[in-house]
Amino acid sequence: MILGFAAGLMGGMLGIGGAIILVPAWLEMGMEKTIASSSSAPLILSSAIISTFIAALCHLYDSIPIVIFYLCLSFISSFYIKGNKCNI
Repeated sequence: MILGFAAGLMGGMLGIGGAIILVPAWLEMGMEKTIASSSSAPLILSSAIISTFIAALCHLYDSIPIVIFYLCLSFISSFYIKGNKCNI
C-alpha cells in the first residue's frame, strides 16, 4: 500500500503513470512477469476514469458523442492488441 502510494505520488509529480514505477518494483519483489504486467492495466484504467470524470466535472468536453466515440475506439483497439498478444 505504501509502495503504491509512493509510486502514484512520484508518477503524478513527474507526469508519468504509476505503472511505470510499480511494474519494475513488483518484478524486484519477485512477482511473476505476467502477473506484474497484467496488473498494470487496472492502474491505467482507473487513472483514465478519474481523469475523465474530473474533466467532465470541469466542463472540458464539448460533445458527449465524441467522448463515447473515443471510448469505443480505445476499447476496441486495446482489445485487439491484447487479443493478438494472447493468440485469441
